[in-house]
Amino acid sequence: MQTKKDEIEKKILETAKAAFLEEGFKNTSIRNIAAEANVSKSNLYNYFQNKDDLFCKILKPTIGTIN
Repeated sequence: MQTKKDEIEKKILETAKAAFLEEGFKNTSIRNIAAEANVSKSNLYNYFQNKDDLFCKILKPTIGTIN
């Protein structure tokens, strides 16, 4: 079932990225990301420790190109 987990993580990341771009980091909540991604808040925490961890995961590819 790894594919299913990968799909859920991808959906969370896509949803969070859109929310961060639209609302900014400060105004984006884990609760809203979870709701938009159609996952429970507790399930989201199975993939990411907190909002900072999620944000860093989104930025990692971009930061890698700068170095």
